Amino acid sequence: MSTEAPTPGEQQWGRVLICGGTDWATNGRKDRVSNKIQSDLTTPHILRSLCNVKVSKVITGPSANYAIVLDIYGAAYLFGRLPALAKDPSGVVSENEPIKISPSSVGLPTDAKWVGGAAGRSHLLLVDSEGGAWGCGNNVLGQVGVAQCNVVEKLTKIGGAWSKDKDNKVVQVTAGHTFSLFLTSNGQVYASGSSENGQLGNGKTGERLVKAGKIAYDVEVPPRLVSGLDKHKVVEIASGNQHSLALDEEGYVYAWGYAGYSRLGLSDQKDRLSPTLVPQFAGNNIATRANSVACGPTSSTVVDKQEMLLMAGKWRLTGDGSTGQPYTRFKHIQDGKQKQL
Repeated sequence: MSTEAPTPGEQQWGRVLICGGTDWATNGRKDRVSNKIQSDLTTPHILRSLCNVKVSKVITGPSANYAIVLDIYGAAYLFGRLPALAKDPSGVVSENEPIKISPSSVGLPTDAKWVGGAAGRSHLLLVDSEGGAWGCGNNVLGQVGVAQCNVVEKLTKIGGAWSKDKDNKVVQVTAGHTFSLFLTSNGQVYASGSSENGQLGNGKTGERLVKAGKIAYDVEVPPRLVSGLDKHKVVEIASGNQHSLALDEEGYVYAWGYAGYSRLGLSDQKDRLSPTLVPQFAGNNIATRANSVACGPTSSTVVDKQEMLLMAGKWRLTGDGSTGQPYTRFKHIQDGKQKQL
């Protein structure tokens, strides 16, 4: 998340460590049996299957039961309970035998690389070095960014307005539960998927009753420009399960989507259907503006230009910042000065 450029001679890769639950079929379930819990790693361990891989990036998400690892040569390694691509019907791929996907395997040039991606609960996205976006997984609500269907089984290229301009490339993607965001090199943000709770930032939800007890919302496919940000050059985006943040080149932060637990940091629990400026980072003092943004499932995080860490919403289980005492606006986290995140 750090925006600082690497210093000359600094190593540009690392090794993967893993901790936590590794029984991918039962992770997160309340009915996990005791022998499954014994497979949990309580401390970080070197992931032996990738110990000889020079890793440039590790991608996961607040609700993803899997991980995407990118190496310095541009290949992607996937393991966990994948939303697609796994040979096993359960979707489980052992961390000891990750799937390797090279850009050339989907028809990209041999010198192309995977440079970014996002891990949603039931869909995943990848970004290639040529500025294209690819996705697979659950697409019932168009969250992958291609025509609606139950599941996109294979990595599929996602078309958008950026495809019409050869100089405009996708540089970052995010994945929520039922939506995705795409940031392009000209600073524009596009969204696809369900409009529920305003998570697409298009100013509406399209909520309607389709039959007794069933409510539906508008679906956007292909990705549509988030119009509330079209006059700003956005440099970074982040998404939680049902909300998003955007950071522009001046350090202003915009929030939209579901506002439960005050996760938008706007002092209330009112959903925002379009990007809304967060006043805390809009002052004349540039030092108090934002340097980077991130989202948890029910929280938002900002690192300001003084390298201070601030959070809003529900981000822990007990005490201040928990369900009963969420942060209604962004608060400094003590000892949270960050040199690099």
